[in-house]
Amino acid sequence: MQEKAPYSIDHRIVCPGGEIRYVHEEAEVSYGNNGKPAHMTGTVIDITRHKQAEEMLTQYQSQLRGLLSALSVAEEQERRRIAADLHDRTIQNLGLCRFKLGALRGSQASPELSPAFDELDKIIEQTIQDTRTLVFELSPAVLYEFGFVSAVEWLAEQIQKQHSIVCVVHDDHQPKPLNDSVSVILFQVMRELFMNIVKHARAKRAWITIRKDNDHIRIQVKDDGVGFDASNIGYPLSEKGGYGLFSIRERLKLLGERLEIESAGGRGTTVTLSAPLDMAGKGVE
Repeated sequence: MQEKAPYSIDHRIVCPGGEIRYVHEEAEVSYGNNGKPAHMTGTVIDITRHKQAEEMLTQYQSQLRGLLSALSVAEEQERRRIAADLHDRTIQNLGLCRFKLGALRGSQASPELSPAFDELDKIIEQTIQDTRTLVFELSPAVLYEFGFVSAVEWLAEQIQKQHSIVCVVHDDHQPKPLNDSVSVILFQVMRELFMNIVKHARAKRAWITIRKDNDHIRIQVKDDGVGFDASNIGYPLSEKGGYGLFSIRERLKLLGERLEIESAGGRGTTVTLSAPLDMAGKGVE
């Protein structure tokens, strides 16, 4: 009785003239009663063009990763520039207006104008506060002064303060050096994840865990919200904010990293992501 054993393999062949070809071989080996190969039948297909296309795609993906990283850094640099302009010009000018308004009110003897001065002073004060908040939201200094983990803690505080969602951040306190581009991209991703919780999750609590995992930083964001059908996240225009998660996953994918999503209706959502640490970096967070 003969037994058959199928196999499939790709080969790289160097032709006599130096040309490199790739072939895909599928075959089935028949063994005789003595257990030795009796004969083999199969096919050999030239897949050189397919392999060349794969190599070109890999090169394009590498270029896209570089462009994406540069774009993210450029976007954050522009945010920092706008934030600096708002702080150095707008806030200072508003402060000067408030000072001059106070001096003008002091020189006025007419008491009926006092309510108008008070109202203008409150408007200017509120505008200054709103502009300061916008400056921090555009480009929080904490990211550059204290690092990624501190920036996530700041984001969590803002969500809890502004939206009454209790956010608990747990860090393993292990050194997690990140280069500038990865740090910026991760911060943008975390900001998007927080916004998804605020806009769509209807959650009361959220838990963020940040830890070192060998040569990667691993982040988990979990909420107790309404959840959603995670199988639809592959579609950019899926309902309940799917586009935000889709864009995050695609951005991480281009960086060579991954995003894992676990969710179901009424069971909340858990998002897990990772990114490479800068093992050659000297600074730690």
